[in-house]
Amino acid sequence: CEKCRVPVIAFTTTRWNALQEGRTDWDGNVPSTGDCLSYALEKGTPVEIVLHSARDERELEEAMEGLRWMGSEEVGMWKKYGDLHWNDDGFDEYPEEMEMSLENILL
Repeated sequence: CEKCRVPVIAFTTTRWNALQEGRTDWDGNVPSTGDCLSYALEKGTPVEIVLHSARDERELEEAMEGLRWMGSEEVGMWKKYGDLHWNDDGFDEYPEEMEMSLENILL
């Protein structure tokens, strides 16, 4: 992070495509891959690099075409979507990571 001068690289911006599947507790549109990549790279986030493992050329082109700077309203909408409880599916292998702070890791 900026405070500790550690660059952040994001890899799972789509949460292995789970974010595009939608939620029963969300009435809005679901994000595209381009939305997820753009959100991760928004100003104010510590992310400096995003890695994306497209399954094929078409998916890569779609993701790249969707990259853009978002307005504050769109950023707010995707923040609300991301703030939904996503760890109720047992997917996270290391839930204790959520309790870790960068300061503790670097000490």
